[in-house]
Amino acid sequence: MSINELSLIDVVKKQLRLKFLAHHSIWLSLVGVQLFGILLSAVATSSGSSSSGNIYTTSHVYSSSFLLIMTYLWVVGTSVYLALESSNRMDYTYVTTRLSQFISNVIFLIFIAAIGAFTAYFASSLIPLVQRLFVNGIILNTSFTFVEHIMNITGTFGYIFLFASLTYLVVVLFQFNRFIPLGFLVLYSFENVLMAKIGADSLTLSLFIFYEGESSLSLFLLKAIGLSTILLAIAWFVNRSKEVRY
Repeated sequence: MSINELSLIDVVKKQLRLKFLAHHSIWLSLVGVQLFGILLSAVATSSGSSSSGNIYTTSHVYSSSFLLIMTYLWVVGTSVYLALESSNRMDYTYVTTRLSQFISNVIFLIFIAAIGAFTAYFASSLIPLVQRLFVNGIILNTSFTFVEHIMNITGTFGYIFLFASLTYLVVVLFQFNRFIPLGFLVLYSFENVLMAKIGADSLTLSLFIFYEGESSLSLFLLKAIGLSTILLAIAWFVNRSKEVRY
């Protein structure tokens, strides 16, 4: 391994260590948004009633959807914070390059996606405890095997990492030229109107079905990581046009 490769690895390690130590507010915000998501998931419900003879029952269905939404919002906010130039100034307290900065950012994105998926999934187990404060009755929970737990966490990670990569690219493009994201937004609106007129599915809906309709976890991960890699590669090509920073 060459001296340049060793120095790059050392710089990336230092930047990652600095990010983990300096961005402690990120982890505090994760706890806050997930607690809020737990409360929303425990209160928001769909209900139905049924009767049989003199027996009347009312069922309330709860889900962790709000908890996941709040986690997605946290990941989006963290990705924006990471990609903004102002939040990366602390990386330049020692010699660094755009490459080392980008690599450390990608590794950090992977880490926050993994932490977000893991904490969101297991925080959902707190929802039944909060429900007991609002509901008088029998609470039934869906049980999963160990393998199903791993599959659910892995699938959640795929979605969160995809959101993080897309957000990171949008911010990088906005920093490069603020009109580029606006141009994509205009094209997105025009494409939706055009597809609606001809009675065809929009590109966004087709892309959603492409991922949401995937029944194989391995294929879904391949699709999610593949698209995330493309998005981050575009972000790198945009970033490499900037000068080396010291």
